[in-house]
Amino acid sequence: MSSKTLHLTLFQKALILVAVPLTFELCLLGTVTVLLYQAENEARQADHSKAVIAKTTEVIQLLFDVGYAFVAYDAKTNEILGDRLNQELAETPKQLKALEELVRSEPAHLTIVQSVASETEEDFQLVKSRKKVIEDGGHLDLMEAFNMRQDLNEMVAKLDSMIKDERAQQADPEAVSRLNSIIKMSLFGGVLTSILLAALLVMKFHQSTTRRLKVLMENSVRIGTGAGLVDSLKGDDELGQLDRVLHNTAETLAVLERERLEVERVKQQFVSMISHDLRTPLSAVKSTLELLGAGALGALSEKAQLKVTRAEDNLRHTMDLINNLLDLEKMESGRMELDLKHTELQPILDRCTEAVSALADRKAILVKSAQTQAAVMADERRLSQLIINLLGNAIKFSPEKSEIDIEIKSTKSMTKISIIDQGPGIPTAQKDLIFDRYHQTGTDEAARVEGTGLGLAICKAIAEGHNGSIGVDSLEGKGSTFWFSVPTSS
Repeated sequence: MSSKTLHLTLFQKALILVAVPLTFELCLLGTVTVLLYQAENEARQADHSKAVIAKTTEVIQLLFDVGYAFVAYDAKTNEILGDRLNQELAETPKQLKALEELVRSEPAHLTIVQSVASETEEDFQLVKSRKKVIEDGGHLDLMEAFNMRQDLNEMVAKLDSMIKDERAQQADPEAVSRLNSIIKMSLFGGVLTSILLAALLVMKFHQSTTRRLKVLMENSVRIGTGAGLVDSLKGDDELGQLDRVLHNTAETLAVLERERLEVERVKQQFVSMISHDLRTPLSAVKSTLELLGAGALGALSEKAQLKVTRAEDNLRHTMDLINNLLDLEKMESGRMELDLKHTELQPILDRCTEAVSALADRKAILVKSAQTQAAVMADERRLSQLIINLLGNAIKFSPEKSEIDIEIKSTKSMTKISIIDQGPGIPTAQKDLIFDRYHQTGTDEAARVEGTGLGLAICKAIAEGHNGSIGVDSLEGKGSTFWFSVPTSS
């Protein structure tokens, strides 16, 4: 016979964690409420019995007082004894009425009180009539006195029976004490049980939830590091679902990583093919064209010479594109090694300015470099390539007979080199994209100027390879300032 596992969500587990102790507390509250209600009833009953007993005793005392006062008045007739008898005759019915109200909820006792009240009224009428006889000089008849004594004893006996009943109904002190003990034990035991129950539920929740959360956290870290994940969590709650998502994500990432490695392998094969299968024959073609242009293979006509020159330019552009692609691939794959060392900046600026002077002279552009004593931690060849690329880019987009300024700002940690031109500027929307490979600004000037679209991407890779940064400040129509920063060398 197969057993079904109960699958609970986190919400249901949390609900149980709250509901079970709460239900127990409500049951405890109900039990204590019943016990307190019972204790209150016992207390009310005790107070009621005490009041009935006290009032009944008072009535009995009044009945005896009436009898004694009547006998005393018969023995010695005077005004004081007469007034006392009248007061007690008037007070007794009032107290009987009060006693009747006290026992109105007790039919048996109410009947007794009403019977005593009726008999008292008859006897008191007789006492009042005999009081007039005594006042006129007569005396109490012995038989009547005996009968009145008998009536008094019967009434007292009835009232005594009430007192016995009320005393019997009074709560037993031991029972009250036991009830109080039960209430205290219920409270103490209930609170203790509630604490233990809550502790057990928390431990269970900890075992089933907190431990699994730690597994999820570990798996999250493992995904980030590329390590294998631990075994899948059991359960259909949110944690189990999240764990399955993590495992699916890890599998997807593993597939993507394999695809990335395959793409990387294909790219490296492509680069290798460019390096060996394209660059080598292109170099041979370049040498042949140079020989033709120099007339080493015979004189050329003017038209043929022009064709050779154009072919050389196109071949040079192709070779530059191939070299840029190779450089960029090395930089992005981390295979480009930089020889970072203490490098004086001024000699590099002078050589770079000289390297672009011919290009600048064609457009009558003046390139001015600030003089500096700054030194940086850099690879001299790659830093020169970076500066020449930025200067060449500035010259291409600058109008004729304009100026390009090189500014240097050095701090203890970083040195910033800025190249300021008077070109058309860069649209704001293009600033964040200008350093992406193959990206052109889309302006008319960019369309007119020939380029591979890789120069600025290479500049960015070189700057970041030096643990520096690169950027551009520009307003469209007001020129551009391309800058980069590299670590200062002390």
